[in-house]
Amino acid sequence: MSLHEIINVISRTAEGHLSAANCANGFYALGKLVGHNRRHEPSLETKALVKKLVTSASYRAFNRNQTLKIYYGVATGRLDLLDERLPRLLKTLIDVGVRQTKDALHDMSAQQITNLMMSLAKLEKPPQLPTPSSIVMSAIKGGGQRSDYISLVRSLAGEIYTRGLKDFNSRDISTMMWSLAAIGDPQGSEEKQVCDLVAKEICMRGFKGFAPQGISSLLWSFATLEFCHEEFLDTVCKEISSQGLKQFNEQDITNVIWSLAKLGRYDAVLCRMILDEVYSRGLGNFNSQGVTNLLSSFVKLGMSVTTAADEKSDAGGALSQDGPRFFGMISDEINRRGLRPFSHQAIASVAWSFGTAGSKDDRIFDRISQEILDRGLRDFSAQHISNLVLGYAKSGKSNQLVFESISRHIARGSSRQLKEFTSQGISNLLWSFAKVEWFDEELIEVMVDEVCNRKLHDFTSQAISTIIWAIAKVGRYFDARFLGLVVDEVKLRGMKDFDGQHISNLLWSLATFGVNDPGFLELIPEAIEEKLPESSFQSIVNISWSLVCLDVLDTPAARRFFDLTLPSTIQVEYIKEVALQLHQCKVAWMQTHPDQPLPRLLKGLIGDGEWIEQAVNERNEMNESSSSHLEVASVLHELGFTDLTNEFITENGISVDVLLRTNVKHPAKVAIEVDGPFHFMSDGSTPTGATMFKRRLLEREGYQVYSINVTKEWRNLRSREDQRQYLLRLLRSELNITTSE
Repeated sequence: MSLHEIINVISRTAEGHLSAANCANGFYALGKLVGHNRRHEPSLETKALVKKLVTSASYRAFNRNQTLKIYYGVATGRLDLLDERLPRLLKTLIDVGVRQTKDALHDMSAQQITNLMMSLAKLEKPPQLPTPSSIVMSAIKGGGQRSDYISLVRSLAGEIYTRGLKDFNSRDISTMMWSLAAIGDPQGSEEKQVCDLVAKEICMRGFKGFAPQGISSLLWSFATLEFCHEEFLDTVCKEISSQGLKQFNEQDITNVIWSLAKLGRYDAVLCRMILDEVYSRGLGNFNSQGVTNLLSSFVKLGMSVTTAADEKSDAGGALSQDGPRFFGMISDEINRRGLRPFSHQAIASVAWSFGTAGSKDDRIFDRISQEILDRGLRDFSAQHISNLVLGYAKSGKSNQLVFESISRHIARGSSRQLKEFTSQGISNLLWSFAKVEWFDEELIEVMVDEVCNRKLHDFTSQAISTIIWAIAKVGRYFDARFLGLVVDEVKLRGMKDFDGQHISNLLWSLATFGVNDPGFLELIPEAIEEKLPESSFQSIVNISWSLVCLDVLDTPAARRFFDLTLPSTIQVEYIKEVALQLHQCKVAWMQTHPDQPLPRLLKGLIGDGEWIEQAVNERNEMNESSSSHLEVASVLHELGFTDLTNEFITENGISVDVLLRTNVKHPAKVAIEVDGPFHFMSDGSTPTGATMFKRRLLEREGYQVYSINVTKEWRNLRSREDQRQYLLRLLRSELNITTSE
């Protein structure tokens, strides 16, 4: 009987009188017909037939073959969307079906195994449109059925591995692998066995009989299951390159490049072919997800719009030659379509891709910002938000309204909001906020609290160093519990997994917060000695500066570190900020060890010192007084302190905001530092480690140092007279000197 003849039989048979065979055949036939016409809304007649089949099936017992037909029909036509009773029926069937199938796997044909796996996969995959019946597989898996479901999938995979693939044709193999990828576990042993079996079979028999869709689907399956088989990948890439891409549709092309990126496989010939094919076809027939996957895949393979990325790898260099053209094409297409057709995941991926590639396309980020503000953040997952912020940060872009919205969403959302972020997601968020210098104290507070609640066990070494660096860099948010947890966790796990950059970030952050833990510092010399050849010049300078900042030069740990020899392979980085750090290190050593030469490592970092002196001189020449600084100097002059100097430079090259020389009776060199908010922790009162370090350098040079807190003190003075009285109290009580008045 044809499919239409089966439907006619069902239509003529009274409800409740359909036999088990007719019910099974009816589901099968109706599912295939609806599946072939899935672009059209099912008719009322079709919905009535589904209702009749479900009612009749509720009173019937089915054998194994009939159960398989029902699965296949429901899955192929997604009939579960047409009657809300179907999930319950399928749940009942799986109780019996699992036992029937597992007990007789060896009697099933290759076609039956393939169809069953495809059915499970389609029912597992949520439909594109929301529906109450989309809970079909949760109904099957719920109520204790989840273990049966997993067991059935693993049994099917095990049976395929046991019997081999000689009875599976090319379509069976691609369908079976697609199904396994859709419902399997990349870490499952049965899945890995089947992947290995298929890879070896393809390498032996080739791709004869495989349509372009089957080839792309097979490659997608391996990528989804994270199974990398080099010989198989070579075979696939050569086959596609040999065939050309003319017979591959847009979805096939997207699947191929996505799979290569997922598996980290760069094939120069195939990537070139895909780019040329995309240029030739244009992006008009790629759906929004396809455009997004093309973009993110090439970025993951190394494409960039900046010349700096060319040095990353051969792949990055070759692909980045196309970067400007490809990104311009993507940008034009997105601006033509707008972002309304793009999913939340796709928008986040676009932001991440443009940012990672170094693109500073204002049109794209303006569109993304507006779309976020229009949609709101409710339907963006934690991963989406993490990728969004990462994209902004890597591109050097920020949008105040977007970042305020994200801050409120996370800080004031439900208690579950932050828990949805992975440990890496939290690390990425904080790093991104630091890169764009976005600080929201409420947000930082809840994120630090979340990190403390997780106890750092699930955070990688890189994530720990990134988090503390970000908090120190932009927020300077001092939380004793958090800092204690970081120090204790590092001492517990050691520094084996920390590279030079991680150690640098950790120590610089602790120095910024003024945290000096002897047990932590003892780990530094041995850890950095192993990693010194692979460390960057700036990382070593940061570690050196941090130890000096913490005033631990005479500890065994610091002495051992500074006694290391700078490897000849490390290139000096002539960066102004680095030069200023080394200058402070040199001054501190000379103050505390006036009769000793510079230690070996510090001498190696400084070299002849000319470039450092040049940087210090340039800094001092470019120093400009702030309005608050000039205001303080003006009031001091009114009080009779005429012997003062703005932007004074000491003999050791340390800058002083205002140098005040007092009268003969009480000779003193008074250094007044007019300190803005970045000289203090987020509380606005506690000086940072760097601020305390500079004060210490000045004091050891013979200066009496006093800091005027601009934000907390000076700006709260309402009148000139208040300012005069403030400075008089400062000079008389705090410094024990008198004015010439």
